[in-house]
Formats: sequence, C-alpha cells, structure tokens
Amino acid sequence: MIDIALKLVADDNLDVSLHQGFAYAAHQVYAEIKPQLKKGFSIETTGHSLGGAVAVILAALIDKDGFDLDQVITFGQPKVTNLTGADKFQHLNIVRVVTPKDLVPLVPLFDPLDINNIDIFWHAGVEIILLEDNQYAVLSGINSMLRATRFTQQALTEKNLQHHQMTAYLKLLESKIDSSEQVVYETSFNLFNLLSNE
Repeated sequence: MIDIALKLVADDNLDVSLHQGFAYAAHQVYAEIKPQLKKGFSIETTGHSLGGAVAVILAALIDKDGFDLDQVITFGQPKVTNLTGADKFQHLNIVRVVTPKDLVPLVPLFDPLDINNIDIFWHAGVEIILLEDNQYAVLSGINSMLRATRFTQQALTEKNLQHHQMTAYLKLLESKIDSSEQVVYETSFNLFNLLSNE
C-alpha cells in the first residue's frame, strides 16, 4: 500500500512535496530512530527499492534536525519528490545505484513533454548505472531522467523485475570490485520516437 500511494503531498516539516506512501513510512521510521541519534556522530542511510526511498527522506529529516549526515546510498530507488523537492535535496550526498533495465528507479515514468511541470516526480543526487563486466556510468539531472525513454521504446517483461532484485545489484557490484571502468552512457532519446505510434 505504501508503494502505490503515488500522490505528491506537502510535507510541512521539510517544506517539500513527497510521495505520500514513502513519506508516511519515512516519518514512522524517523519517530523510532530519532531518540537514538546523537549529535557529533556521522550518519549514513541506505536501502533498496522502498527502503531506498525511505533512506532519502530520512536523510532529509536527519539533516534538517542538525545531525551530521554523511552519505545516502540507494539501490533501485523510485522517485520520492518533485523537481522543487529534488532541488532542495541537492545539498545531500545522495548516490543512487541502478541497473540499466530496472524499471523501479524510473517510476513514475518521466514524460519529456511535461518538463515545465514542477509537480512531476524527479530524482535527487547522482545516478550510478551498473553496466556489464567492470563498466559503470554516472548520470545526473535531465540526463538521468531521459534514461527512462528507453523503456518507452520497448515492451516490459519479467526480466525488468529480475533486474530490480538486490541479487542482481550484488552480482553487478561484485564484477567491479577488482577493477572498474567509467564509460559514457548512451541515451537513445529521440523526441520523434516518443510521438510515433509505432
């Protein structure tokens, strides 16, 4: 139920709009852990999928309350806020790790024709795409968002769900332990492809 509560709602504490379900989960977790947090200690948050979404919102709450937030690392994290919210989160050290065919980090899907709508869901931070072998790519901002256009040009299959599993992430990370190579990620964005009925 948390995942499907897609509505953006105002979060008065953070002064941003957040995915309703993820915000609810993050505030519940924060209420539990806040009494245990101590000033002067470095805090990191992490999570996979829904856990990644919660980790980003937790980081914003931790930062707002003056605790020492070091880094946020998420795996297969869906979007949690809109363009305005993502801009407010940019000072946080957020690294989003994704696989190229994992659909979850792209939902709700980005419509390039809706770029002027500040209420569209948007990611904060840097995106690291785990490619095959020892390769990876780094994207951010609009380049990260345009990566979703590949999914508008092909049918989704059960393999997309397999690419979301944490075991898939671990396998790709393992192949980069001894050596890794950063490469340029080629996007296939073409406005005419989006408008085509084929």
